[in-house]
Amino acid sequence: MTLVQPNILAEAVGITSNALAKRRKSGNNIDNFDYIVTSSGRALYKYDSLPLEVRVNVDKITTTRKKLAHEERMKKDFRYANSIGKYNAKRKALLQKEIDKKAKELIEKERIAKLKLQERRAGGGDHRPESSYVYWTDARTPGNYWKSISDYERSKKKKSPEPYY
Repeated sequence: MTLVQPNILAEAVGITSNALAKRRKSGNNIDNFDYIVTSSGRALYKYDSLPLEVRVNVDKITTTRKKLAHEERMKKDFRYANSIGKYNAKRKALLQKEIDKKAKELIEKERIAKLKLQERRAGGGDHRPESSYVYWTDARTPGNYWKSISDYERSKKKKSPEPYY
């Protein structure tokens, strides 16, 4: 079952949505449109119960309200093309320019990183091989991972602000 919003039905009939609501609330439902009241108190009208000429108008309203792409709207809508369309075209051009700039920067960074990696592999510089960074440790012997135990205990204490003077 398809439901129609009151503002669309009112536009299709040629009245305001307030007039449609007043007709529904007063019980003087001249048009006899079937409706459902949702739990939030909003009324929605049953599309299947509408007369044929009203359904045709509802279809026209709902299909013309679909959003068109910027390029399509520039061709079809004179008002859009001469007001909002120009502004949107500028915004799209600026956005595209910024995207292109960031893409070029990213490509340049990747190219530089690739060159550095190739230099390392070729043996250029004093870079150590990856295996020299790894060493074995014995899990049974404790290691000193801080300068001293007193430094570690002091770091756990809550620090109070010290005055400048």
